[in-house]
Amino acid sequence: MNQKRATEQKTDELNQKMNQKIDELTQKTTHKSTTEQKTEQKTGSDQKTVGDQKILMLKLIKGNPFINRDELGKKFGIHHSSVQRRLESLMKDGLIRRVGPDKGGRWEVINN
Repeated sequence: MNQKRATEQKTDELNQKMNQKIDELTQKTTHKSTTEQKTEQKTGSDQKTVGDQKILMLKLIKGNPFINRDELGKKFGIHHSSVQRRLESLMKDGLIRRVGPDKGGRWEVINN
């Protein structure tokens, strides 16, 4: 019983840390313009930008499981193929999954 409680507590702590990091990155990224993000990508710091975008996508999906790829692309000012790559990466990492069909389905954030 104590082991189960410890596991639940650790999961809660990890979720809390993840949400805090998402909030921090949201605040930093929302202040950057699309032009600044594109400039960062051209200067070689796109890994940070891509990572930030993936974290923000997680937050957006958590807030609206029915969000589609076009909406995500517009929010970040990136091409739909870039959105697709980031979503595939999140699925590969086991952070999200698609429930239902492409049209009318929803995203689900997996809390491990």
